[in-house]
Amino acid sequence: MTSKTYTLYRHFPGRFTAELNGNLVLDWDQTQTLTKVVGGSGLDLPNWKSIVEAHRDAGTNWGALYVSAQGGSGKAVKTWIVRQFPPPDSSWRETMEGFLGSLEGVGLEGVADASVQNRALGDFCKEAVKRISPFSGGVFIGELREAIHMIKHPAQALFEQVRSYAYGAKKLRKRIGKYRWSKLSAELWLESVFGWLPLISDVKSGAEAVSRVVNDFRPNEIVRGRAQSESQVQPPALAVRSLDNCTWFYNTYAVDITSVRVVGAVRIDPVNTLSGDLSVFGIGWDQVLPTAWELIPFSFVTDYFSNVGDVISSASLLNGRVIYCSGTTMVQRKVVQDGFTGYPGSQDQAKISVSAGRFTAKTTRYARSPILSPVPSLQFECPGIGSMKWLNLAALSAAVS
Repeated sequence: MTSKTYTLYRHFPGRFTAELNGNLVLDWDQTQTLTKVVGGSGLDLPNWKSIVEAHRDAGTNWGALYVSAQGGSGKAVKTWIVRQFPPPDSSWRETMEGFLGSLEGVGLEGVADASVQNRALGDFCKEAVKRISPFSGGVFIGELREAIHMIKHPAQALFEQVRSYAYGAKKLRKRIGKYRWSKLSAELWLESVFGWLPLISDVKSGAEAVSRVVNDFRPNEIVRGRAQSESQVQPPALAVRSLDNCTWFYNTYAVDITSVRVVGAVRIDPVNTLSGDLSVFGIGWDQVLPTAWELIPFSFVTDYFSNVGDVISSASLLNGRVIYCSGTTMVQRKVVQDGFTGYPGSQDQAKISVSAGRFTAKTTRYARSPILSPVPSLQFECPGIGSMKWLNLAALSAAVS
């Protein structure tokens, strides 16, 4: 085990001064210091190069913590008049120069999103299954008739309507009727999403499978998967900082970012053998469950809200084929302060000017470890508001109604 840590001292200098009629009356050091123990530790592996060349896992348990912070420097100047009786009046000037932000909350570590690793494993498994079987022969055969039917009928119905009313485009919708028009539009959308696009993709995958059989065999393939999420820890809020009579505001917020990267290798069946060639084209006993799931009507709706399909395919196809697999998790807490502006106060003829750059601080922890089983666990998740899945579901609902 090797450990290299040190204490980080990051100074953010600042100086506050006050002048009365041009004479210095206050001079305060406002330097702020960020202190954090950073560095990394992990297991040594002197022969890692030869292990990589042998297509085996050279990753070991490793962890590290880093902190970065920059920006936030600027200047705030406030002036005002103090009336005197008898005259003359007095003039005040207060200046804060240097770091105008605050280190409060900076250096705290983020909280990991536990679902990200599962989604990264799902991404890894999808890619691994694609490398093992570029072409899903069973699913293609099972869905071919339905795809042809879907492509043929909505387009044919619309073509007949357009041909009948070619000279009255504006009358087309009126002639068809609002309900029929909506239904045809939904069917055309579904035709594109679940008919043409999958068919084109299947043809491309079939060509890749043929190419592998002919001249592109590799005994194992490097596979990668990735997923990321971002959650708001502190919503945007207005913060205030004040020294003597000088006050300024700034916007601040904090987010946690979790990113997981999975890297591994899978064993590919040799081509020019019966089992190897069938595997490339997605035909075999290990394909029975994934194919059956894909051919269940509306199974894609379940997959929109869960990873059932990924769990079934990875559990069936990756058994005994994964040579190695490891995951690296990054958890980052990011704090941002910007939009600095001043508050003049209630003094006579008070004026304030504030100018400062954006302050960004990141506390990042990395952790890498081997993954014994890359099969993701069952997870339910609602699609995002802007996801195309909702449009597909709306079109499906309109088509079947």
